[in-house]
Amino acid sequence: MITQHDFNTAWWGAPVGRVTDTAFFDLSSEEQDTLCHPFSWIEWQQDEDHVAGSTRLASRFAWVDSQIPFLLSLNLSREVEEIARDLDVVPLKNPEIRVEDVKPFSHERFAALPGVTESQLTTRYTRWAALLMDEDPELAVEIRLGGQMQGWYFSRRDGKAVNLTLAMLHRKATISGLQLYASA
Repeated sequence: MITQHDFNTAWWGAPVGRVTDTAFFDLSSEEQDTLCHPFSWIEWQQDEDHVAGSTRLASRFAWVDSQIPFLLSLNLSREVEEIARDLDVVPLKNPEIRVEDVKPFSHERFAALPGVTESQLTTRYTRWAALLMDEDPELAVEIRLGGQMQGWYFSRRDGKAVNLTLAMLHRKATISGLQLYASA
């Protein structure tokens, strides 16, 4: 009913769980306590088709955000489009992305975790980037403007399509996140 989330456990440095079965919320408080006890924190993940059936969510979990698959259609201003055209998308030259080179993820759902630091959040995403690079190095690219690093894209293949999975701005980027996405 609760499984260990290996990626978040490695990032957090202590056991982190994942609930995917809504039957968890039908258990007594004592049964939930027993299942939750081994974990530092637990994330509830559910397909959007099954979310509506979980009415007891508030008893143990705080809603932070929803992850919904989507296609992004950006309505771009002329200025954003012009900058996006000037961006160079090139193969990743250095697969070692340092935490201190990445712009912090300050508006991220894991920022709601008690005690989490900016460095921990950024470390989570650099670890994820490394995993995505290992999966498919050809889908890891740098975004540059006038030779200056602006950020990175990491993607996954989905059948014949390629899905942008993670985009990160460089700490010294002179473009916005919207401009980074627009270059995709």
